[in-house]
Amino acid sequence: MKTVRYHPDALRRLKRYGNVAARLRRALDECAAETGAHANNVTRLVGSPAFRLRVGDFRAIFEETETDIFVTVIAPRGSVYDLKGRPMNDSDTVTLTRAAYEDLIDARDHSRAMRDIATGAVETLTGAEVDAYLQAPSNLAFWRRHRGMTQAALAAEIGITQPSLAQARYDLCQAGQGVAG
Repeated sequence: MKTVRYHPDALRRLKRYGNVAARLRRALDECAAETGAHANNVTRLVGSPAFRLRVGDFRAIFEETETDIFVTVIAPRGSVYDLKGRPMNDSDTVTLTRAAYEDLIDARDHSRAMRDIATGAVETLTGAEVDAYLQAPSNLAFWRRHRGMTQAALAAEIGITQPSLAQARYDLCQAGQGVAG
């Protein structure tokens, strides 16, 4: 069985999508356990070593090695492909099918994420670590604990006192930000 490893960007989106997260993780775990699982919903991206897994209205972009599946992108289908207000002029216009355009965007994002993984610029997380991340009261709390830091150590590293960090955590939680240390 292969180990499913998540890029931090994919992890943040996974947490954002809440109820869909379990379905996506289950489908990815099934792909890791059995080659050909979800074959009808897995497509190789054109011009890329990456694959796209569709689960309902969501998709996960991943790459397989002999021992791992690296998940680099998780997002709703189609939503990330919008131009988001970027102007296009006639000299920038290229005609592609929507599917070909989506494949190009996915391949680009995946390539960037895999480069970051290969250079050590980002770390990936295993399924057990993802479980802890999703259960943590906040992203900050997870990463602080994941790196073996106490609130006092984190406060010292950023140059404030532990009570100041605790107060900032409390203030943010009260404001509905959910950033707990």
